[in-house]
Amino acid sequence: MKGPLLGLLLAGMLGAAEIELLEPSLVRQIEEMESAVDRSFRSADGTQPAAISATRGIYLPGYGAVFSVEVNLVPMANPSPFRRSYTSEEIGDLNVRKRAALEPLRRRMREILIREGPALTDLPPDLQVTLAVSLFHFPWEDRSNLPSQVVIGASRARLSGDTVLTTRYY
Repeated sequence: MKGPLLGLLLAGMLGAAEIELLEPSLVRQIEEMESAVDRSFRSADGTQPAAISATRGIYLPGYGAVFSVEVNLVPMANPSPFRRSYTSEEIGDLNVRKRAALEPLRRRMREILIREGPALTDLPPDLQVTLAVSLFHFPWEDRSNLPSQVVIGASRARLSGDTVLTTRYY
């Protein structure tokens, strides 16, 4: 008895607040793209940039869909009781390796958008499909010339193999 009563109460509250909900088909398409981005950033061998968070898709009215994920460019161990710290040479090498991984990351992001973005068919073609990758950094590492985020996107209608996508580093 409590279940149906609670459902009725919630439905009444939602109606009273005039909450605008997305079409279920667009919600499904956003969830499918979240899964596709997650699969694209799975690293079986631990040497490739790997997601350390689940991808989150967000619909922004008048803008489009933004997909956000946190990625570790160079997976490595955090200092622990078994490894107290890294040498300055190792810290410098980490910075060099992360900077070298930025262009392959940008190419992978582009491939994901070109491959998966057009499937958002319930998103109007003039709205944007954007992939925002937040880069994981240890507090102790050298972050010289390393961005915190890489953002790439285009309108859904322009997502094709020959599209030039705008990339921004923040």
